[in-house]
Amino acid sequence: MGVKVSSNLLGGVARGVQDRPLVIIVLVLIMTGFFGVQLTNIKFETNFDKFQPESDMNLAADRAADYFGEDAQIHFILVHEDNREEDVLTIDAQREQYMITQAVKEIDGVDMTVSFVDLMDVIVKIDTSKGEINENWTVGNVDDSSINRWTGTLLKILNGTLDLSGFLGAASSEITLSNSTLDELEFLVTFLLSSDFDIDHHTHALSTIIVVQLDGTLTAKELKALSNHVRETVDEMSFDEITVRHTSQHILAYDVDSASGETNRILIGGIFGLMILILAFSFRKLSYITWPILTLIITMVWTLGTMQLIGLNFTAMAVAVIPLVIGLGIDYSVHISRRYQEERAKGLSVSEAISVAITTVGSAVLLAVITTVIAFLSNLTSSIIPIRDFGISCAIGVSYAFLLTITLYASLRYLADGGMRERKAEKPVPDESALILHALSNTKELQKKENSLTYRLSCGISNVVRNHAKPLAVLILAISVVGLYGAVLVPSEFNIEDFLPPEWDSVLTADALREDFEAGSYTVTYVLVEGTDLSTVEAFNSVISVQDEMADDSHLVKVETSEGSQIHSESIADLSTLLTGQYPELAIEYNLSNLGHPTAETTDADVRAYFDHIYDNTTVSDQFSNLTMGDRVKKVLHRDGGNYDATIIRVYENSDGAEQTSRVYDELNEDVQKAGFPSGATATVTGGMVMTIQVIASLQQNMINSTILAVIMAALVVALIYRNAILGLLPTIPVVTSSIWILGTMYVISVPLNVLTVMVTALTIGLGIDYSIHVMERFKEEVDKGASADDAIHSTVLHTGSALIISAVTTIAAFLSLIISPMPVVRQFGLITAITITYSLLLSIFALPIILVWRGRRQENKEKKKEESSEPTQP
Repeated sequence: MGVKVSSNLLGGVARGVQDRPLVIIVLVLIMTGFFGVQLTNIKFETNFDKFQPESDMNLAADRAADYFGEDAQIHFILVHEDNREEDVLTIDAQREQYMITQAVKEIDGVDMTVSFVDLMDVIVKIDTSKGEINENWTVGNVDDSSINRWTGTLLKILNGTLDLSGFLGAASSEITLSNSTLDELEFLVTFLLSSDFDIDHHTHALSTIIVVQLDGTLTAKELKALSNHVRETVDEMSFDEITVRHTSQHILAYDVDSASGETNRILIGGIFGLMILILAFSFRKLSYITWPILTLIITMVWTLGTMQLIGLNFTAMAVAVIPLVIGLGIDYSVHISRRYQEERAKGLSVSEAISVAITTVGSAVLLAVITTVIAFLSNLTSSIIPIRDFGISCAIGVSYAFLLTITLYASLRYLADGGMRERKAEKPVPDESALILHALSNTKELQKKENSLTYRLSCGISNVVRNHAKPLAVLILAISVVGLYGAVLVPSEFNIEDFLPPEWDSVLTADALREDFEAGSYTVTYVLVEGTDLSTVEAFNSVISVQDEMADDSHLVKVETSEGSQIHSESIADLSTLLTGQYPELAIEYNLSNLGHPTAETTDADVRAYFDHIYDNTTVSDQFSNLTMGDRVKKVLHRDGGNYDATIIRVYENSDGAEQTSRVYDELNEDVQKAGFPSGATATVTGGMVMTIQVIASLQQNMINSTILAVIMAALVVALIYRNAILGLLPTIPVVTSSIWILGTMYVISVPLNVLTVMVTALTIGLGIDYSIHVMERFKEEVDKGASADDAIHSTVLHTGSALIISAVTTIAAFLSLIISPMPVVRQFGLITAITITYSLLLSIFALPIILVWRGRRQENKEKKKEESSEPTQP
């Protein structure tokens, strides 16, 4: 699109506003009704799985779920004794915990619960007097002395002061506790009880957790609803001895959706209130307030309605779309209004003034909109779906804001100021007295304008730019160098809890889990092994070798056993050890060691037969979960038809932050490489926190890709329109500098790159280039009229600079309103964006004018020398 095409297009819009303003308004209202109907279906649904980038690691995690089923999703119930200073293992406290487990197990979608009282519920069934199990006995119906006795007995067994088999007698052959070993049982107990619990010295614990396992096959939406149902069910119960709190990834996601809705309610009122105040202060006329606000409301209806129609996700990130579109939309109205007022002050009619405003300022705004849309759409390069959706949403909103400003707002302005009456009336030729009155009126308006704050400020800026260009340029360059140093040090983070206020109960509970429980930050990471045939000695030994290599890895959870510290893992090798411990005859029958591992005599046929036997075995091998041997094997070994084509090693990590998680990932990959797998078999590290580092890496890459693409495309568009490569590059200089400054600022004030702030550089280009284009367009207009570079920049700063200051203040106010959001990431995004707009404004009215004046003076000097050289020489 060239300048002429842009001018013709906007000229047609101006004629449409003058000829058919009512038709435009009616059409807009019809479209608004259509989009408004879509708003009834909008729901904020944040699925944090969508933040995972598309990658081999992600695909491996999906395949693991296909092979072994979705892992149970966890909901934590944190239990304190009522005054939080006593013991949660008292008889009454255990009974109330038992009430919780029974109520929760009745909820559809809950697979099971794991808790200290669930463990006790297995133990109290042991009738030591008869050496048998009584299935009718439970924590809910046995007498107090039985609970008290068994609590103490269990803890004595775990700390080694009581022999389990000797104490249980004949019953020891009928009961399987947890993973069948005391080491695993001790690990489970310490997992469930707070870190103040010391199994070797006392039996008290200040708090405990009930782990509720949810059906992993449910959708993210269903899991959020189920987690909230569990919370509501438990919270409706009455307790005398304990208090309960809840947290989980799904509870946090549910609360994020709630916070998003709350944020929107707060923001809509706050933003529009601020816009009204700023417009009232700037224009002091009701129609210059009501019509832009109405245009913005309709813009948001169109934007949100379109998002719903095309299926964009309304995640927590969509909250930021509202202030962004409103902030830019108000800019467009301000620029049109300011130019319209300027032309009216010159004596132009309503029709003439509205036409000039649309075709001149509208041209600059159109160019700014194109480059802004390009900047937003540069997020399509991201591998994170919500970021792509956010970019599309903003591009749609900005386009609608511009379209409605030059059509709806211009039509309303035209009608409000009597444009139709003016055109119908025969315009009289003013007499001499009328001309004098008009001149006096203009003089008063000029005096009023010259006394305004924005006018005086613009004069000061103009003088600084023209008279102190060199020291100002040095200062800008120095700040940029310092900013560049900080920019490369900005950390990246991704944490679901950052979307919620730190004082919300689900966040406080998550913090308490990390502080009070050793297992509070455990996550599961997988090594997925795939191959054509894994039922061989070599493949079996490779799995064992990988786990042996893990022994010295950092940040992996370890279990203290009688033989020393061991990695807490789940694999076919671990399960084989447990099964041959329970059923020693298996080791003998299939030529395995007493650990259930291959020996020198074991053949591939032995391994294959062994896997077949345990894969289909229906013997219950875990009393606690009531799982059969085959059920447990299918969790770690996959058979497709007759071939064993996949197995998995689950390890638990306890890393803190991206740096430690990256180390876990690197060390596990080294373990896989050292162990080696047979030809045709591959091993992939996936799952858990290691997938989060992919999000972080993607955030960083997204910032780089989107920034580079936005700069290149914006420069290209401007160059094509002006048909000048240098003019294409000039507007990018302030925004690139702004990007450096804002990243340096983020480092100084400790704001990380997250899913929202990572877009700040692309937004800087999208938002900031508006200001640069307005400055350059007005400068070019003044030069084309014959003004010198100095006069042109003075006029540009006085007129466009004033409008830019007002529009920037409104946009800054729109984003600063995000500070009242209860969501930390939204608050950070609002603050950072407000700062970057400030930087973009300052650099557009200081840095860019310096370049324009310098370039203009050079051209003037060249022309002057050319004229002098062409003059005839005096004799």
